Amino acid sequence: MIDSNLAAQLKDVFAKLENPVNLVYRPSAHPKQGELVTVLEFMPELKADAVLQDKLDSLSNTRIIKNTRTLRVVGDGEKVVGLEYEDRGSSRTQELKLAGVFVQIGLVPNRGFLSDIEETNQYGEILVDDKCRTSQPGIYAAGDVTNVPHKQIVVAIGEGAKAGLAAFEDRMVA
Repeated sequence: MIDSNLAAQLKDVFAKLENPVNLVYRPSAHPKQGELVTVLEFMPELKADAVLQDKLDSLSNTRIIKNTRTLRVVGDGEKVVGLEYEDRGSSRTQELKLAGVFVQIGLVPNRGFLSDIEETNQYGEILVDDKCRTSQPGIYAAGDVTNVPHKQIVVAIGEGAKAGLAAFEDRMVA
């Protein structure tokens, strides 16, 4: 996503409404030379580890606009041409001219039903050992809800399989 002053200077422009940390973790998310990626962040501050935020800040063709609320994606009847958002601090509405939008939703796993049961870290992630065991015997956790790094589907699938095998092992020994 870019503002109209920069639009004419760039041949391929993308909008990303997603977790900015993914630009660090996923090489495929890095903008190519000549592209500008603007990330709209709902919160006033990023929650990623400082080292990841520093890496993101080092990308010269990436900018982050914090404390925003997306209002609408603007089209011309054939394609996306802009995005309207609200600056949540000032309540002002702004529109960006752009050539594409990528959306990522929900980065907070739903673990509310376990809130008083499991030990968590500062981010609310359930702490697990190398076999996905939690602090409570007989309770296992896997996927984005845990402290395992790299919140990716393939990692969650592997962790789920590992938790199932550990539960089976533990029952066999018990």
